[in-house]
Amino acid sequence: MGYDIELIVMNPAAGTTFPVEPAAADKLIVQAALSLDADAVRTALLAVSGARPGPEGAVDYVGPALGYARLTVKPKAVHVDNNCSPKELLRIQAALTKAIGTVFIRDLQSRQLHDADSFMNWWTKPL
Repeated sequence: MGYDIELIVMNPAAGTTFPVEPAAADKLIVQAALSLDADAVRTALLAVSGARPGPEGAVDYVGPALGYARLTVKPKAVHVDNNCSPKELLRIQAALTKAIGTVFIRDLQSRQLHDADSFMNWWTKPL
């Protein structure tokens, strides 16, 4: 696949519908993204099956289908250099949500902001 995403912890306004289109997503992220505790996020990522420490504080992930991702914790997002399936990314997103709060997915190709359902729908729709 080879597309990058960001995982963002945030508390969007009630009634937000996903996916959020690019311009609105930019505004929402500025308003609602929470700062991350880098150590807590790395600990949560390393608890995901297939994850291991990577270079310079990153976390490397190799999934059961040999999908690969390098996850780098930034102040308000986890940047994912990604070559995984959507299902593998959702496993990582679910593990982070369980550990640190509700995590949303910013698709850096389309620039849309997704919850888990809209992300899966986006990647399973016919071309």
